[in-house]
Formats: sequence, C-alpha cells, structure tokens
Amino acid sequence: MLRRYVQELSVMNPENQISIDEGKWIDFGDLAGQQDQAVSIDSQVAHCMEFWDELESDCEAPCCGIHAFALWPKDIARVSKNIGEHKAKMHIAELKQHLSQCNAPVVVSQRLNQYFLKEVFEELLDHIDKCIGST
Repeated sequence: MLRRYVQELSVMNPENQISIDEGKWIDFGDLAGQQDQAVSIDSQVAHCMEFWDELESDCEAPCCGIHAFALWPKDIARVSKNIGEHKAKMHIAELKQHLSQCNAPVVVSQRLNQYFLKEVFEELLDHIDKCIGST
C-alpha cells in the first residue's frame, strides 16, 4: 500500500492535507483535471453512516469537507467504541474491498463533501482501520 502521502506538519499546507494526528497529515495529491473521472462511493459510505456521523465533530461536511471529521487516533477509537469496534472494522473493511475493485483514479463522496485520489482515500481508510480499538 502506498505510504507516500503521509507527511510531517513542518512541510504541509493544512488546506491541502487531511490531519490524522498531531503533526501528521495525509496529502491530497494532485486532483487537477481528474474530477470528471470520479466514481461515487456514497452507497458504500452509507453502510457506515453512524461512524462518519460521529466523526463529524470539527465542523460540518457541507462547509469543510473531510476537514469536518475528527480523524486522530483518539477520536477514531472513541467513535468505534461507541458504535462497536467489530461493526466499525467490518464497515471499513467493506469500503476498502469496494475501493480495491474500483478502477477509477478518483473517488467522490457527496456525504463527505470531498473528492479523493483513490490511493489517498485508501490510505485514510488504512489509518482509520489501524486506529479502531487502539485505546
């Protein structure tokens, strides 16, 4: 799995990165000219809506996109504990499985209000999966 997108804060522009812990970010990468190739992932995101709803605590997705979601390990662990760690793991695994079968370079979610390079969203899901039940 690609790990090149995780960067240190000192070289990051927070508007173009996803905060995943203190001083750690996932770079969005370059989406220029690729949004028209995006495939919607909302039907899969809907299976774990309760998880995303609880993570949406920093703002609201219609305003801030993925930046509205608390994606630090402590937040993911708390939310997964609230909804059930097994359930959270299962939903993330299903979403990862769907992405592995997707040939598009870009995915989009209206619910998350965000376009992602496929490998960036996979990296984010790997991070989330690793944090479920971590505390």
